[in-house]
Amino acid sequence: MVCGDLAQPSSLAELDKISFDVVVNCAADVRYFAHDDHIMRVNAQWMEHLSRLCLEKGARLVQASTLSIAGVDASGDMSAMSPMVLDRQQRFVDQYSYSKFLAERTILQRMAHDGLQASIIRMGYLAPRAGDGKISANADANMLFSLLKAMKDVGACPESAQRLEVVWAPVDVVAEGVFHHTVVCPSRPVVDVEGMERCSLKHLADRFAGKELPLMKDEDFRQQAARQLKTGLWMLLFPYLSKDA
Repeated sequence: MVCGDLAQPSSLAELDKISFDVVVNCAADVRYFAHDDHIMRVNAQWMEHLSRLCLEKGARLVQASTLSIAGVDASGDMSAMSPMVLDRQQRFVDQYSYSKFLAERTILQRMAHDGLQASIIRMGYLAPRAGDGKISANADANMLFSLLKAMKDVGACPESAQRLEVVWAPVDVVAEGVFHHTVVCPSRPVVDVEGMERCSLKHLADRFAGKELPLMKDEDFRQQAARQLKTGLWMLLFPYLSKDA
């Protein structure tokens, strides 16, 4: 076992001395915002180092990515995804999605120009395990959980939640999907994890709250969330909560 800090690649120098055939990169700083450059160093700059190391070793790289690399369009809605086109001049409203976008771009460029063997596996929001319903110990850092909890605490949903589609998957289903595309069927360069479900954010929030939540105009919801949620989590609630989005 080699322990180190992805933000400091020199701490993982021992990897240069080890032979390996496949690297599954599931490590990431999953915060959506930070006051420093830690998210970028772990999620994007580390990929520059890791992809180069895989090239040197002749190893295959499997990257756990996210559907949020789609970004948002000019109206603030999530852009249409395409496995074949990464950069569509989309905008990003959080550091995490942008850092994962940069990581994918690094991988695809090395695949195209340097012959890197790699797969990118995109997944939606991680939900409680299908097997037993448990969620991770750091549930408060889970974006979907934070979204749903905030709407439950406010006691309402913004009108935008009716048209915003949420793609989510139980974390154990995601793990099986990563294993499948790493070991069983490793040929496709960009794939979505099977087993993901789609529904409106409003529908999911109602299920989470155990009742039908009333709708509020987006601006009213933004103001209510800013007053009521003292932790600042309201700032994570998607582009419709940001006046600048």
